[in-house]
Amino acid sequence: MKISMTKRNVLLFFFAFLFFAAVLCATVFASFSLHALAAGEDGLFRSVSLSLRNDLVLKIDAAESVDEITVYVRGENGEELNKQTVSKKTEGVFEYHGVTPQLMANEVVITTDGAEENTVTTSVKEYCTALLGGEKGDFGLTQAQFDAVKTLAADILNYGAAAQAYTGDAGTPVNQELSDEQKDVDARYASFAAPQSVAASEGALAGGVGIRGAGVRFDNNAGLYFTVLAPNGTEDLSLQISKGEETVSLTNFAATEEVGVYKVLYEDIYLSEYALPITAQVNDGGTLVGNVVTYSVDSYIANKAEDEKIGALVKSLYVFSCSAQAYAQADPTPDDEGPLTAYRFEGEAADIIGTTQKEDHFC
Repeated sequence: MKISMTKRNVLLFFFAFLFFAAVLCATVFASFSLHALAAGEDGLFRSVSLSLRNDLVLKIDAAESVDEITVYVRGENGEELNKQTVSKKTEGVFEYHGVTPQLMANEVVITTDGAEENTVTTSVKEYCTALLGGEKGDFGLTQAQFDAVKTLAADILNYGAAAQAYTGDAGTPVNQELSDEQKDVDARYASFAAPQSVAASEGALAGGVGIRGAGVRFDNNAGLYFTVLAPNGTEDLSLQISKGEETVSLTNFAATEEVGVYKVLYEDIYLSEYALPITAQVNDGGTLVGNVVTYSVDSYIANKAEDEKIGALVKSLYVFSCSAQAYAQADPTPDDEGPLTAYRFEGEAADIIGTTQKEDHFC
């Protein structure tokens, strides 16, 4: 029979902080052990865990004999949403990136061949609920880490509920079981330093070419997009993006309904980088042209927090990102009650909601 990860199935938890070069990215890596399945002494699937970097990542630890798995989110009517066949392991585990925020309550189905005896199910809600219902001793955390991770679990669910509301999902809000205090995103938002906007544009269009606007697209992560004006098409064009000391050139120009108007998506932004200024400029055959735009995820949040349609979503995203960083920075000094257990460090490489129509305009 299919095996669901419930609190009684939790045999092991472990947490890690993740580092990308010198940039700290808040991460939860808590592992649920599953009952053994038919294949082998330890079963086909040993654990499923949740990792946070720039998106929600399910990490699936399977037996050495498993070379490939299929994962999907089960829709309201049994649809197989965001179905992926995963054959490449990262740090020894399979990774699935298909849980968009409004699907946190939906079952995630993990299988080798579709047979019931080779299939397990879980959900992000189930995972967070286990964290919220656990005791400090279950996780091997300090008191500061334990308090921070429970707050983070609640804020993840609040973000999911806001995504449900934004997309018109009529189902039960994923945060329904939280207390009124835990669900008060407005109060949580006000408790943090207000996000600051760095949105700016310098220079002018060059022959009608340049950046008209920028915004945030919410899929399984929050990615910046730039609206590019290119009246003669995008041949020989790229969009140069600079983040800190990193510079990349993007050519993923997506046509819009407007002639000569394109959108370019930039997703390589981690939770800890929402305030980081990112600059963009069009590159035409090796020459930078048009205006230089500076933007950030926090710029979007600051400008849209009171927006009637999207305000609740961006506020919950900001609270989620702040609480993730608070967890990463929580005091790791062991309590007097005993030493920490299962403590490790890891490194890893780095469209359902879709593009919002509330971008900031520059020209």
